[in-house]
Amino acid sequence: MAALAMYSAELYARVLSDPPAFQRTGSVEVTRSADTLRLLARKREVALAGGIDAELVSPERLTKLVPYLDSDGLAGGLFIPDDGVLDVRRLLQALHEAAQDHGLAFREGVQVIDFARDGDRITGVITDQGTIFASRVIVAVGIWGRELAGKAGLDLALYPVQHPYLQTKPLPRVVTGEMRPFVRDLDNLFYLREHGDRLGYGWYNHSPLAAEVDTTIKADLAYEDRKFDAALSYDLFPILEQTGSCRKLNGIFSMTPDGAPLLGQVDGAKGLWVAEAVWVTHAGAVGKAMAECILDRSPSFDITQFHLDRFASMDEQSRRHASMSLYNDIYAWPAETGDPAQVQIKGSKAVNHDRLSLL
Repeated sequence: MAALAMYSAELYARVLSDPPAFQRTGSVEVTRSADTLRLLARKREVALAGGIDAELVSPERLTKLVPYLDSDGLAGGLFIPDDGVLDVRRLLQALHEAAQDHGLAFREGVQVIDFARDGDRITGVITDQGTIFASRVIVAVGIWGRELAGKAGLDLALYPVQHPYLQTKPLPRVVTGEMRPFVRDLDNLFYLREHGDRLGYGWYNHSPLAAEVDTTIKADLAYEDRKFDAALSYDLFPILEQTGSCRKLNGIFSMTPDGAPLLGQVDGAKGLWVAEAVWVTHAGAVGKAMAECILDRSPSFDITQFHLDRFASMDEQSRRHASMSLYNDIYAWPAETGDPAQVQIKGSKAVNHDRLSLL
């Protein structure tokens, strides 16, 4: 997963550089626990071995890195200076324009109803505006992946989940000048980053909430104040409680039983491929590897571990439960006796460090 993240970050930096869509702001992971701080020290060793700069920092250094962070009670943290945040909208626009320049056509506002078939081969998609024929079809529709794949007889272990994300009003006296590192609070499953002169933050420590997306056309639901806000802690950032929020988002993303993507060709449906449960962190590399596989080329990255039938031995209830349970383990660490490299970062077992903020 680290290789996917590193390539993706480099790709995003190349695609749009003036001004860059990917800004290397750095990141800090913080903890109040001496035990977790020791695990951060192990993580630093793994990061350095993988060629990623990493530094254990004191509470005092954390305050200098992020001035609006209250470091009282913290044991310390891990600083990754080359980590960064992404302006997804600008990146997507640049990729869209580059694809069009290379002859790719986009059909927007078109609803896919079913797949066109010839025996056991998928030959295109049936839409509300007619059939589009193609020798290869890729299901890469995010939270709607299970519903669409089901039309081809595929039962994807893909479960949409709700997630809160808030933004403050402008704070020009607090958020000024050079962007500060984004912060992950490992104890409260909380994260925060800057958006211009505003702060944005989300958290994973509330009870997981499944999202029904059959009739949803946007990855955004009504905000669940009662279900989300009770779990929110402001101890690291009192400014958030004092300021309040001006925007509340209930976003949706997909979980799988092991937190990893679903990638590959569909057995029994020739010409049909799936690329689902892919974080922006890894999307650039996944796109490259999938394109190479579809064109019968040797992929630049090994994606065999993400094959579609790896959960075939699990029943539906077990798959769903495992997927929802991972939501609260989004920053979980391995047991002390386990491989220190296998650290779960935002739902993915990353070999090193995911070098990209998702939001």
